[in-house]
Amino acid sequence: MEAIQEKKAVQEPIPVAIGLGGNIGDAETCVLSAIARLGSEPWLSNVCASSLYKTEPWGEPNQPEFINAVITGITDWRAEQILERLHAIESEYGRVRYTRYGPRTLDLDLILLGDQCIESERASVPHPEYRQRAFVLAPLVEIAPEWLDPITGLRIEQLWANLGDPGTATRIDGQVTVCAG
Repeated sequence: MEAIQEKKAVQEPIPVAIGLGGNIGDAETCVLSAIARLGSEPWLSNVCASSLYKTEPWGEPNQPEFINAVITGITDWRAEQILERLHAIESEYGRVRYTRYGPRTLDLDLILLGDQCIESERASVPHPEYRQRAFVLAPLVEIAPEWLDPITGLRIEQLWANLGDPGTATRIDGQVTVCAG
């Protein structure tokens, strides 16, 4: 019985948050294109996209600033399926994984998947470092301030308020939040 459930392709629809970022080439255009692309994916509905943010690099400071955003939506896919699709989209946008925290054309991270807590070889949900990252929390608090972190039980707006050193996360002028039902 357990093996059959593991092979199940879908689950009940639940909220999902995906972080987007990039700092190689025209990162702003790339992130906007990826937002549109994710909004057209059949496994993702009710997509809401944050504004774009210019942010300091994380982990490796000697690189260009990043452009970041977050989208939320509803999915019935499991974490492993989502991550596989996100990696395929990154590859289509020229992402090459050669240095952790290094420059990239596009980075797509699965941040939250409902109230699920998953730790496996293929998936870590919620994203293990998102609570310390202004480039995730700033756009996420813009579109989902009341969402709960499944580990701490805190709302996203509380995580943002509690962030000790948020770094620089500056909303880009002219960008607006876009939500589609």
